[in-house]
Amino acid sequence: MKLTLLLAWKDLLIESRSKRRLSSLLMLSLVLVLLGSFAYRWQGEDAAYLPPLFWLVCVFTQLLFLGDAYNHEVESGCFDALRISPAGSYPLLAGKLIASLVWVFSVNVVSVLEISLFTGSGHLLRLDLLVLLLLEAIGLLSIGNLFFARKASGSSTSLDLVPMVVTLALPLVFLSMEISQVTVRNVIQTDLTSYYGLLVAYVLFLVTFCSLFYRTLADE
Repeated sequence: MKLTLLLAWKDLLIESRSKRRLSSLLMLSLVLVLLGSFAYRWQGEDAAYLPPLFWLVCVFTQLLFLGDAYNHEVESGCFDALRISPAGSYPLLAGKLIASLVWVFSVNVVSVLEISLFTGSGHLLRLDLLVLLLLEAIGLLSIGNLFFARKASGSSTSLDLVPMVVTLALPLVFLSMEISQVTVRNVIQTDLTSYYGLLVAYVLFLVTFCSLFYRTLADE
């Protein structure tokens, strides 16, 4: 646990000093929100378009963040040292997941505020939406860290991996969007228990899958 926190703190400290990726994520989210706000400006009180816009912004920012998640380790030659160190691959995966979750979740929360500001709607300012965002981010970032470790080990490229990550993340996004659509439109009679159950089960599956196969993919 101590090694995991140290690795997460390292990533958080590096990113907080450079602010390169963070500024890129914030700019991308702002551009997407502005485009979406203008595209749907005639929707009036119909808030059905807000969840698709929000999840579009979230998925794109998460994928952009993952694209160079291991760049610091590769450029400094640190990744190979971490792979052969006694710490093992699990603290590396967990540390990466914690650090990326902190940054991505923060940017996506800012995206919620941006959408609320530019659309003049507070439908997305909900605690249950933040819970959905956290679950979706854990699943997508887990599978993203698993596959992008292959990029760091030199066995694949970003263009090869993005379709794989997106394909595995689609159930997360669809379930999250369905739940948020129902909540935003206040369809009270709809029972969301099964949707939440499927979402949590799929997130647990992805985390378990990543834990089992991260070492194999990182060692290739």
